Amino acid sequence: ACYEGVKEQGIPTLLTWGTLDKSIMGDSMSRLRDLLTDIEYHELEGAAHLAHYEFPDRINPILIRFLE
Repeated sequence: ACYEGVKEQGIPTLLTWGTLDKSIMGDSMSRLRDLLTDIEYHELEGAAHLAHYEFPDRINPILIRFLE
């Protein structure tokens, strides 16, 4: 219901996911992407749940572009 509300409000949404994330499985990401079709999505190969700590050099440019 929360994600449906985001979609209805048209809130710009950025989603990043690490392929080694054991907290949020890939099928959950697929369902979320199906629900929020207008999101900006970036999949980070080799990253886990804390990709922003593991790969700041890869995440920071994505975040900066999105927030601009």
